This record gives sequence, structure tokens and C-alpha cells, in this order.
Amino acid sequence: GMFDAGLASVGHVEGEIVAAPLWRDPFLVALPARHPLLAYKEVPLQEVVRYSLVLSDPQACDGCHQQREHLFRSIGVQPAVAEYVSTHSLMLVLVAAGYGVGFCSAAHFEGCTQADVVARPLADQDASLTTYLLRPQGDILEPLRDFIDRAERVAGSPFGGDQRPK
Repeated sequence: GMFDAGLASVGHVEGEIVAAPLWRDPFLVALPARHPLLAYKEVPLQEVVRYSLVLSDPQACDGCHQQREHLFRSIGVQPAVAEYVSTHSLMLVLVAAGYGVGFCSAAHFEGCTQADVVARPLADQDASLTTYLLRPQGDILEPLRDFIDRAERVAGSPFGGDQRPK
């Protein structure tokens, strides 16, 4: 079927589809109150993986899972997972209860609040969840160009704005 554009968290596509990074949302670490990692303003990933993690279910968002696993492979670690969860709200409940350390994007964390859970950014400035614009190869029609221009303005930079809090 034909389509004008789509958004995806997977940038590897086949056929005559172009995938371009459109938005980067930094990964955050969700920590229970009084956790030792709160000593860091920005937490090194090597420190995070020393603790059991509470992660979103890989089947709930395959693209998110792939990007998260790529990040872990970049430091040569397969972390211990205490629990996979179907929602970010449940992740924060388990983090607050001490089951482990949560790992999610800033946008997901903003949408959920939980007493006794504190978010910290990762020290790695490139540790982010990327959203890709998918479109057919060829000329970009004006409505899509307008959408891309607006997305770039919102993101703050051409194709691939980093939404890391300043």
C-alpha cells in the first residue's frame, strides 16, 4: 500500500523506504529515593548496569528494546533484569518498591509520576531513544516538507533534534 510518511522507533527498513532520525529523547534512570546512584547528577551507564533493572517488555516496543540493547552492547554488558513490565507506570511502582532501577526515555518518565522515584539522565550524551521519519524514496511533497520543517523547529535542529533537558 501507499503511504506518505510514518514514525517508528526502528531505523532499519527495507525496500524503497527512507528512514531519517527525526527526534531524540534521552534515556533516564529511574531510581528509588535514597539510592546510591543519586550521588551522580548524570549517571554513568557502567554504574547503572551494576544493579538489577526494571525494563519495558521487549514485545511492547521492539524498536525501543533494540535501541536499549544496542546501548548495553556498546559497553559490552548484558545487564541483570529483575522484571519486564508492560507499562511505565508499573515500572515506577516496582522501582519505588525497590525491585530494581528503571530505564526509560525522558518523555515516558514525564508522563508518569511516582512518589519516591527520582529520575537522573545518563552521563552518555548520545544515550537516547530515536524516533525515525519513514517515507517513500523520491521527492518530498510540500505537505510532508511542511511537517518535517515543523518537527525540526520543535526538535530544535535539522532532522534529529536532541531533547535532552538543558
